[in-house]
Amino acid sequence: LPFLPLFFLQKIEIMGKILNEPSHTVVDPAPKFFKVWGNFGTGDYWTVAKCTVLAAPVGFLAGGPVKVPFAFAAGAIGAFGGFCLAYQDSSARLMGFAENAKEVRRMGA
Repeated sequence: LPFLPLFFLQKIEIMGKILNEPSHTVVDPAPKFFKVWGNFGTGDYWTVAKCTVLAAPVGFLAGGPVKVPFAFAAGAIGAFGGFCLAYQDSSARLMGFAENAKEVRRMGA
């Protein structure tokens, strides 16, 4: 299909324009997915767990006649949202936008 854009298959090495300067030491200015995920700490995993545990009962209460499937779906959405929050925190630490003394010590930046 020649009309489909194939830009998503290309390796893109550019980064978005950051308007704020990092306030801490920069460990990696453009961390990749697995580096950010590997940088997750206990607090990040607690964020994922809290979002999952809080979302499941909300889905159960909102489920009406299909409470259990709604609870599972809400739990999955909560887990994904918690992962996104933890990912954002982890990448902010690596890029120097949040306190990152542990990362600087561990990775030697």
